[in-house]
Amino acid sequence: MRIYKIFVFIIIFLKFSIISFCERINIGVIGEINETVNLSNHEGNMALLSDLLFNSGLNKNRNNSYIPDIIENVEFSGNSYKITLNRNVAFWDGTEVTSSIFKEDLLNKKFFTSDEIQVQNRYTLIISPKRLQIYTYDFLCTKLIKMPAPASPQAFLTNNYQGTGPFTVKEFNENRIILIKNSKYFKGKPKVDEIGLLFYKSYYDEFSALMRGEIDLIYLAGNSQVKWLRENSDFKIIDISFPFFITLRFNFNSAYPLSLEQRKFLKHLFSQDELKSVFNDYYSKPAVGPLSSDSEIYRKYLSGNLNSSCSEIDVNEMPELNMLYFEDLPILKKMAFYIQDKFIRLGIKTVIHPGKYSEFNSIDFSKYNIILCTLKSDVNISYYHYIYSDRSPQNFIGYSNPEVEKIILLSFVEYDPEKRRELEEMLYLELMKEVPEIFLFYPKELYIISSKVNLNCSTEEIFNNSHLWEKYK
Repeated sequence: MRIYKIFVFIIIFLKFSIISFCERINIGVIGEINETVNLSNHEGNMALLSDLLFNSGLNKNRNNSYIPDIIENVEFSGNSYKITLNRNVAFWDGTEVTSSIFKEDLLNKKFFTSDEIQVQNRYTLIISPKRLQIYTYDFLCTKLIKMPAPASPQAFLTNNYQGTGPFTVKEFNENRIILIKNSKYFKGKPKVDEIGLLFYKSYYDEFSALMRGEIDLIYLAGNSQVKWLRENSDFKIIDISFPFFITLRFNFNSAYPLSLEQRKFLKHLFSQDELKSVFNDYYSKPAVGPLSSDSEIYRKYLSGNLNSSCSEIDVNEMPELNMLYFEDLPILKKMAFYIQDKFIRLGIKTVIHPGKYSEFNSIDFSKYNIILCTLKSDVNISYYHYIYSDRSPQNFIGYSNPEVEKIILLSFVEYDPEKRRELEEMLYLELMKEVPEIFLFYPKELYIISSKVNLNCSTEEIFNNSHLWEKYK
């Protein structure tokens, strides 16, 4: 009997030695925590923290599909949306998420007016938007956060706020944030006790920490050792399609802007076959104009991308190209050197200048006549108001086209799906004719994960399902 008990004890000990539910998964992050809790150098850092702490009404995945989260179901009828909430959701302090709380959150964000939202019962509300109906689903994708007023800048990382997510903040300093599991999480108790976000000044420092075993997961943009990592059994690489495309934008506000013929000439220097060959590990799919890859118009022009006619030009008449690129994303740095080499080989003097997304608002764009960056694609054509409208402060290249402006403004009042597709195609054709930028490709997001970590979910939804993560000893 005694031998049997010892045998059982050994089996139990081995079981819990293989899979530990009391481990911390450490994630590498580039940046720092400053006085405004800005996770600098990559906007994805704040999104990562937000996904670990909070839930949304709906989640929008990389394929622009909407997935239930706090909201269990949405029924659309006429001009109204019937919203049914999950009955098991509560904030960390135990306060239940009800229709009234959800309504208050939407009103605080100024998405709707009070008369547009009707609470039907404790878990159901009706939204009847009077305008911008096309944005309703996107409004429902924002994070639900209960924050007291007034809130200090640091309140985001203290218990002065309340979320519903799988983790909450245990401690933080300038070098790390430690999250502890929410045992009452409505999707199930997280399988690991803690998640650490450890901060590094550069990708080199972060990658070195991964090799030393200090961290378990990093974002792997631009690393030259992808092939070696794929063959190393100590790590797993996850490829995720990036929701942004890489583009080379022409600056119309520059002291030396390029003519239409010069822009067309540069556009024809790029081929998707060459881009795919050079950037194989990071190439996902072509960028067909600014269109989302889920758009019917994208698929229509994918095989035969409309190319405007192009005549040869005298490269000696081309102004010196001063190209700004954002070194926060290593793939853009690699792209910048590739483009510079391509242009110089043709006799076009090209100087590249590194910048940072974290310093975007302080950049003097007039110094550069071309800008290499990433832009978000969206299935909603009205989104492009932010990029191409001469009324938008985000139109940092100074592009102005009355026809494009007209198309985008029409999209704000047109709800018929077929007519919106027609507007989308009109926008695409106009941009192909004007060539305000060269649409290159959608890169992949590469994440490297220690083989000791099991995510237990699809790669597209890894950060929305962190409660499923496990770590093996």
